[in-house]
Amino acid sequence: MRNSTNRPWLGPASAIVVIAATPLALVAQNAQPPQAVREFSVRDVAVMSPKTSKVFNEAIAAMNSGRFAAARKKMGELQLDRLSPYERGKVELVLFNIAFAENEFDEARQHLFNALESGGLDAQETVGAREQFKRDARLGTAPPE
Repeated sequence: MRNSTNRPWLGPASAIVVIAATPLALVAQNAQPPQAVREFSVRDVAVMSPKTSKVFNEAIAAMNSGRFAAARKKMGELQLDRLSPYERGKVELVLFNIAFAENEFDEARQHLFNALESGGLDAQETVGAREQFKRDARLGTAPPE
């Protein structure tokens, strides 16, 4: 008989899904996440290669816990020039969120620009990225469409 505290059916795969479905919880000093943060979902890792998906999940987990250096280091394991456009766009968005949370706005701008240039963002993400440039003057002006 199974009791409610013993759940052997919850395996490592469920931990990955939970991490991927967790909103990015970057904590600013006022306990409010920066406007640049968006929620990543299971859909974001569904079409990634297994290695990229694993690194992506580990980086998001580190970022959610405020360990930005660890998240950046994890993303450094990926060879950006070998990623698909979709993977590259998602990785650049994570790198943007890390840089933005660390108030590295020049770097954040470059990652947001790279995400747009990757060709891997869907229409809604593209509009959101362009809106981010308009919302935050510290990022400068948006690249031409």
